[in-house]
Amino acid sequence: MLVIIDNFSNSQELYKKTCKLTHDWKDVRFFSSKNKAYSWINQHKFFISDIYTDSDYGIMIALKHWKLPKKIKIHVYEEGVGTYLNSLLKERRKFRNILLKIYGKMTGNELKIGGNKRTKEVIVYNKNFYQENVIFDRPITISNFSNPFLIHLLKMNSLFNDINKEVLDISGANIFLYLTSWEIIEIEIMENFDAKIIKPHPHIKEKIHSLNKFDFVIPADIPAEILILHLLNNNNKLTIVSNFSTATLYFRKNINIKFIDINSENVDSYYISTFKKLVEQLS
Repeated sequence: MLVIIDNFSNSQELYKKTCKLTHDWKDVRFFSSKNKAYSWINQHKFFISDIYTDSDYGIMIALKHWKLPKKIKIHVYEEGVGTYLNSLLKERRKFRNILLKIYGKMTGNELKIGGNKRTKEVIVYNKNFYQENVIFDRPITISNFSNPFLIHLLKMNSLFNDINKEVLDISGANIFLYLTSWEIIEIEIMENFDAKIIKPHPHIKEKIHSLNKFDFVIPADIPAEILILHLLNNNNKLTIVSNFSTATLYFRKNINIKFIDINSENVDSYYISTFKKLVEQLS
């Protein structure tokens, strides 16, 4: 069974498309929040053997997992560069870090993805890099996905076909692409480009119809990787601005892309360092 939660843009539309277009799941369920999803799981816990989730990090999720029967195995799958961090403590949040360290010592939960002591397995796209960089205090299974990331993503291409046709028709052009983080910041565009495109982060749920300096606004739920692939396949040259976005990982060595990385509160030096190491591993 696939569970889709309403915590990203156009989640209901994705749910409807998944029900209509894919046959990989016997059942697809939609919940308005993780709390409601876990309430449903608790009501049906005697019929569930495994849960696959993008994150087991945090006090509230730890409580939810603690309430589940021990027979239910928790598996965590990769959800970006954050999965490869050995600690999710933020450099700027010193007081919060102290509280989280106390919580970790009291509960035995480690402060990283896969760190919940109920988690049995972490599934990633780059197993060797993960094992080199993430160390656990307990035995845990580390597995690779069966397909590389971009192959996996392209298998779901039919679910994300709402890119503006005008954008898909751009060919042989010099394109400026801004991939936002959780907030949209003012970007200074210095050069002349044939097209200027903004792709909001999936968690920006409000509709953005136009921003003066951009020619096109891509729906936030479209994976940035699918957009980039479309643009590259049409022989375009790209300048991509982002906050070291995970979506750019697999394109960093492409000679037709120039990357401009900007710092924000969402990324610290440890994240950036891990990001750069992972890029080198992929090259």
